[in-house]
Amino acid sequence: MWSEIRQVLDELNIWSVLLRSFLAILIGGSLGIERGYKNRAAGFRTYILVCLGAALATMSGLHLSSLYGGGDPARVAAQIISGIGFLGAGSILVTRDKRVEGLTTATGLWVVAAIGIALGSGFYFGAVLAGVLVIITFTFMETVENILLGKRHFEYFYVELGSGESLVDFLAYLAGQGLEPQKTALQKEQRPDSPVIGVNLKLKLNKGQSPEAVLDLIADFPNVTYVAGDID
Repeated sequence: MWSEIRQVLDELNIWSVLLRSFLAILIGGSLGIERGYKNRAAGFRTYILVCLGAALATMSGLHLSSLYGGGDPARVAAQIISGIGFLGAGSILVTRDKRVEGLTTATGLWVVAAIGIALGSGFYFGAVLAGVLVIITFTFMETVENILLGKRHFEYFYVELGSGESLVDFLAYLAGQGLEPQKTALQKEQRPDSPVIGVNLKLKLNKGQSPEAVLDLIADFPNVTYVAGDID
């Protein structure tokens, strides 16, 4: 019985199309939830649409190849992989202090497209396994990375303050929060007539302290008008 079910699912028919589409929504949504929870540029619906679209395009390639008895269905998958780069590039941002954010989100879009291709071609095991591994990477590997980096690690932040007089108070505020500035540099592009002062910070974080939590602490300072960090 299992061999018969497997044969039906390996072929392109209404049941396999339904299963592949459902798995694309399930896996893509599972990956997108984590990105959406962290307020990334591409979240829940984006990941679903990318995975489902890649699966549909792959199935369409298989269908056209079968319908007209020729052609290479793998060419569709190749175009998906190269085309998803344009969407991923849109989630990569360069902040005002010339730092890059969103690389993990962009890479996640590329991987979820590859998972959609695997589902569309009927490679169920590979798609599900990759989905589980990506979820583990998104969810737990940041903690593992922090452990491997040691008890304390460094992060870079860019902060804009409403007035130059508040810089000393701001640094004292960071010290009071247990954050140790390793490097402080004023933004070189600062306009002489502007009341806003830009500061590049290299902070030493405590064990278990996430960059997101530090962003919130910095944003709580009254004179902070803008803050950004190297967060994926």
